[in-house]
Amino acid sequence: MIRVGTSGFSFQDWKGYFYPPDMLPGDFLRYYCKFFDTVEIASTFYHTPSRIIFEEMEKKTPPSFMFSVKVPREFTHNIEAYESKVAEFREGIQPLFNKKKVVTLLAQFPWSFRPEEKNFEHLKKLAMDFEDTITIEFRNKEWLKETHFDFLKQHRFGFVNLDFPDLPTLIPRTARVTNHLAYVRFHGRNKEQWWNKEDKLKRYDYDYSEEELQSWVGDIRELEKMTGMVYVYFNNFPKAHSVKNASLLKSQLELAKKPVPMQKEHDTKLGEFSQ
Repeated sequence: MIRVGTSGFSFQDWKGYFYPPDMLPGDFLRYYCKFFDTVEIASTFYHTPSRIIFEEMEKKTPPSFMFSVKVPREFTHNIEAYESKVAEFREGIQPLFNKKKVVTLLAQFPWSFRPEEKNFEHLKKLAMDFEDTITIEFRNKEWLKETHFDFLKQHRFGFVNLDFPDLPTLIPRTARVTNHLAYVRFHGRNKEQWWNKEDKLKRYDYDYSEEELQSWVGDIRELEKMTGMVYVYFNNFPKAHSVKNASLLKSQLELAKKPVPMQKEHDTKLGEFSQ
């Protein structure tokens, strides 16, 4: 089984690209579900929605729809405050677990998170608190050692395979599996903007070519053979590039007969990350 979706769905600047121009935000998820059967919830990185919000979100999706939920920044970036967020996060996402709609919890660590003793101890704490429900995205290539993959397997963490710009210290492309599911994220290949500290959203403004996506088809099929279950998400969200590219990859994988209908494109500034 292979599922393909996007990282986030509630972006105002998708109106006119993917969503009809007059669509209300409350209708975004139902519309999204017409074309995709999974999504990453990224807003939980910034704040933990209440149970009610997740209950309403779950009701808008079909029974077979699956969510990957990004853990709060206190789990990955401000880990000194980790303990203060665990209970609140558990409570908020429980409605999705109750309906068995959670693929995994995504822990996206920053490039500055390196394989150091204190960080291994933090990962052990995550493993203890959330058992085998965490999939980890490392960005620093120092993590690409077999001993580190063994550590992930030992603690039943998933591993995120990445499509990144080809930059010296970033993790290069991989096709690895460390637990019961395979996971792939496409961030775009915008080399020129990746380290732009003034406007970090520009790093994700990238539209994959057919050839770039086709080069992944074989690896994704191999990942499916390894686990039987592959989740693929596109995080190049500006101008709904992620929707367009996810749709194209689904076609290349023969998961969909027709591409997602995109609205007429329009000129706009990058939409605020509003999910």
